[in-house]
Amino acid sequence: MPRAVIVGGTGQVGLATARRLVGEAWDVTIASRRATTLPEGCHHVEVDARDVDRLRAVVGSDTDVLLSCVAFNATDAKCLAEAGKSAGRIVAISSASVYRDHEGRTLDEAADCGFPVFAGALTEESPTVAPGPETYSTRKAAMEQTLLGRAGCPVTILRPCAIHGSEADTPANGGSSKGCWTAGPLFPWPMVAGASSRRHPWPPSPTPCFRQPMDSCRRSPMFPTPTAPPLRKSATPS
Repeated sequence: MPRAVIVGGTGQVGLATARRLVGEAWDVTIASRRATTLPEGCHHVEVDARDVDRLRAVVGSDTDVLLSCVAFNATDAKCLAEAGKSAGRIVAISSASVYRDHEGRTLDEAADCGFPVFAGALTEESPTVAPGPETYSTRKAAMEQTLLGRAGCPVTILRPCAIHGSEADTPANGGSSKGCWTAGPLFPWPMVAGASSRRHPWPPSPTPCFRQPMDSCRRSPMFPTPTAPPLRKSATPS
């Protein structure tokens, strides 16, 4: 049976992922600072993500996937890389906010300088902010760079934009995103590049992360970016 350890797995991404993995016959351990109600079939270990020795003991030598939902900066990445040296693969949740447009704008600073304008769909080759401690975006970029440079096993970085699901606890991640799917064809949706691409949430389901069978992930390249159903174009795109 393949094994996964989910660090900080008590939020909407971690819990949804745990349910999916258990359903695919994985052995799942959720590591977090506090116990909470967990999906049936999951194990729980109380441990801080920066307690490297304790987390390394949890990971052991039989973990196929070590997923962190709480890696926010370079320090978190160093701890994750050290604790996960024996894992088959490390997966870290980053953010689409690391992407910048030609003027250097990101989603994180949109309230101050406006939303970034992208010429098309974002890819792994799209420009990102420089890593550093200044903003959420730069700290996430530093996390990515540090983890990729220090990990002793393959690494996958996921850069979601808006995520929502049954565990969402804020309107930004939950109600407003869900409303975009249910409000009908006239709901105004932010468009870029003449509506050739758009910012959209991941699929409205209790499994926002991984849509392919988990057995294809064992010590191999994994988790392609999920594709959401096409949105009906707003009558008044912005």
